[in-house]
Amino acid sequence: AYRGLDRFEARKRVVADLEAGGFLVKVDPNPHKVGTCDRCHTVLEPLPSTEWFVRLRERSPKEPDRPSLAELAIAATRDGRVRLIPERWTGFYMSWLENVRDWCISRQLWWGHRIPVFTCARCEHMDAFEKDPPACPHCGAEMTQDNDVLDTWFSSDLWPLSTLGWPAQTDELRAFYPSSVLMTDRGILFLWVARMVMMGELYAPTVETRGGGTEPFRDVYVHGTILDKIGRKMSKSLGNGIDPLEMIDKYGADAVRFTLVWMTTEGQDLKLDETRFEMGRNFMNKIHNATRFALGVVDLVHEIGVRRSDDLGLAVEDRWIRTELTRTQREVTTLIASYKFAPAVQAIYEFTWNQFCDWYLELVKPRLLAGGADAIGAKDTLIHVLAAVCRMLHPIAPHITEELWEQLRPWHGVTTLLAVSDWGDETFEDAAAGSAIAAVQETVRAVRNLRAESRVPEKERVDVLVVPKDGADEIASAVRSQAPQILRLCNASSIRVERAAPPKENASAAISLGDVYIDLAGKIDVAAERTRLAKELEKSQSTAAGSRAKLANENFVARAKPEVVEQERTRLVEAEAHLVRLGKLLAALGG
Repeated sequence: AYRGLDRFEARKRVVADLEAGGFLVKVDPNPHKVGTCDRCHTVLEPLPSTEWFVRLRERSPKEPDRPSLAELAIAATRDGRVRLIPERWTGFYMSWLENVRDWCISRQLWWGHRIPVFTCARCEHMDAFEKDPPACPHCGAEMTQDNDVLDTWFSSDLWPLSTLGWPAQTDELRAFYPSSVLMTDRGILFLWVARMVMMGELYAPTVETRGGGTEPFRDVYVHGTILDKIGRKMSKSLGNGIDPLEMIDKYGADAVRFTLVWMTTEGQDLKLDETRFEMGRNFMNKIHNATRFALGVVDLVHEIGVRRSDDLGLAVEDRWIRTELTRTQREVTTLIASYKFAPAVQAIYEFTWNQFCDWYLELVKPRLLAGGADAIGAKDTLIHVLAAVCRMLHPIAPHITEELWEQLRPWHGVTTLLAVSDWGDETFEDAAAGSAIAAVQETVRAVRNLRAESRVPEKERVDVLVVPKDGADEIASAVRSQAPQILRLCNASSIRVERAAPPKENASAAISLGDVYIDLAGKIDVAAERTRLAKELEKSQSTAAGSRAKLANENFVARAKPEVVEQERTRLVEAEAHLVRLGKLLAALGG
């Protein structure tokens, strides 16, 4: 009686018929929330239907000795042939496989691969066929194909095999199957990854593959999901998406790639703000400018013949940066092999920006500008390190590194593109040079900080005294030899490295070599500086006292949010450290 009616109309008719027949006892209102379609806002209700399924956990009754699809995938991981990275995803993956239900593979859509099941119009015999059957094999009547289409993931689970020509035996299968790495989002770990493994284990044994492997890939790297800056998934409806093509137009492809890799840590979700790409752009500019400087001081055409790798006259700063390059390359190689991409990028960034650009270029500029025999080692080191940086950075920023490589490679007599060049194997090590430059860096940083804290005008030159501690004679000697560099880098008029009494009015700092003093006599208004420091000390004492009072209040500690309490503790630690620093400065000025 209700066939063909709209569901809402049918419900009214049912109630009316129950009432008319005297069967309706009462009507209870039952308000509740119902799901609706986000497009047409129609109420969503379950509708029982006949669907096609694939057995995953249970073995086929026809072949009870053959492992089930889930068992095949489980064995591939337990045997170590399929490895999930980070490791923590292995437990989730295996738990799903061990408790998986049969897979519904039919969909009622207008597109997709139609399910290859045919039904006889006469005897209703049903079977699956690889090709359309001309007639029913039982009664000879016409057969009709099922109208449902396959689930998208069922169609795509053969991707690793079908793209290489399977089921035919092809050269591509012998060369490229199994593949090495699959990079994917965790959201399709079960929908696609597990099912590709199932089909690979089921069908790859029927063809010849590389090394006889049946798994579609060896390593599965599970990366995080890119979210907006406040942690929401990007979507068209929210309008919070970031178009990568727009970012490429604005910041450059390499800057976008570098920033995304730099922010991607061990499969964690990534909160992305457009301004983050500025860091990648700035780094690309830094490398470009460093190379432009190098090409400006090195005559690649006429000086190549002068370069002799066995007699470069390497100075201590050359030996130090080559040692740092060896350490960095080994670290980056290890990190990339372990799929730790963000730390690898960070290592390249710190070496290139901090060690090479900020320190080495400043240390070597006088030799480069002076020219002559002393500059040969500096020039070779400059080009050598830039070329090595291009090699390390090429997998992340391929465009700018290939462009720079083309300009640098004549120095080394290389004609191949960077994309097909060797990774390289840096072996230069000189621990003594590393210790010497580390001491120079510490000394320069200490003097710069003391100048800033004491408010010494930028144009004022200061006298520096370094009092080495016992057992530091070798490093002290290295610092003495680098005196001209230190004077230039921290704007000092003189530097003494000896055990002597500090100047009467001074500012001091402790470093690993010993104590560093700068003479403040005549450089600042001592009385005014003492007054300023005293006021700042009083303010800091008040801040510290306020934090102590809060933390001593049991109600605050018990009721405030844990992060607020921790923030107050941090504020107290910082205030107390500042008090110590101010007291030291006042004492040095006789306050």
